[in-house]
Amino acid sequence: MTSYIDSASNSEGFILAWQDKLTDDIKAAVFDEDGAIKFGPYILVEDEHPSNLLFEIYGRDTNRNIGLCKDSFILAYASSTGQTLIKEYKVDGNGWDGKC
Repeated sequence: MTSYIDSASNSEGFILAWQDKLTDDIKAAVFDEDGAIKFGPYILVEDEHPSNLLFEIYGRDTNRNIGLCKDSFILAYASSTGQTLIKEYKVDGNGWDGKC
């Protein structure tokens, strides 16, 4: 789980990511500050076999009040082939180009 800042309301929401073992996908859903679902669930990565899958998402550190651009987060994971990969996303599930 990670948090993010919503650019429209300037409020803080959060993102949950999990591994769907039925489909071997990594999925995510985005929630607003009240816990209501805003986007998703959607697929971040498809068909990653679960035996040794490790992943983490990051958008913002609420304790230190630092993070990525508003409405964005990254996914880092070790793929089924052993590669470490990073993907960038907007909270709506589309790719993010790294620009704020």
